[in-house]
Amino acid sequence: MSVREGRGFQAGGNALFVASQEGHAEIVLLLLQAPGYLDVNHRTKMGATALAIASKQGHAKAVVLLLAANARINLATTEGMTPLMYAALNGRVEVVQILLAAGALVNQSANDGMTALYMASSEGFENTTRVLLLANANTSLCKNNGNSPLNAAAHNGHDGVVKLLISAGADVNQSRHDGTTPISGASQYGHIACVRSLL
Repeated sequence: MSVREGRGFQAGGNALFVASQEGHAEIVLLLLQAPGYLDVNHRTKMGATALAIASKQGHAKAVVLLLAANARINLATTEGMTPLMYAALNGRVEVVQILLAAGALVNQSANDGMTALYMASSEGFENTTRVLLLANANTSLCKNNGNSPLNAAAHNGHDGVVKLLISAGADVNQSRHDGTTPISGASQYGHIACVRSLL
């Protein structure tokens, strides 16, 4: 199969996508340098690019190579997920730093309203959350149900992230559409450290 073709791989991926997924930087470079190679922004059936999958997996070298080949940094999947969001959701702090330095939109949101900060906060990734906050991530941007990054972190018991968000100015009283606040969520699930931080 030609490297220009997108057939034969799961979900419509191609050779560049697979190499990026596995972090094979030398193969990524070889494919990018091949005459007539597939467009670096080729998308799978779900709209994912090689940059998105490399970011998700935390393969920093592949990310750098793809960006140098003019991969579209803010190109989103059919669910609205960007490379930065994938990196943040999986705690890939080095990749998050690379993407932000290359111009990734820190406050872009997915179809459900989640931002990179929301994803990192919800999963408890303190270093990733810190990097996003330093890049001026908006702490008040919420999921479509009104759930804020602070609410998500408190609900899941991530006290380190709760402290970071509060220090960055997050509203401790911001509630979801159903009225749930960060402290009520933390109280419901027994996260005493979070409750103390929110008082």
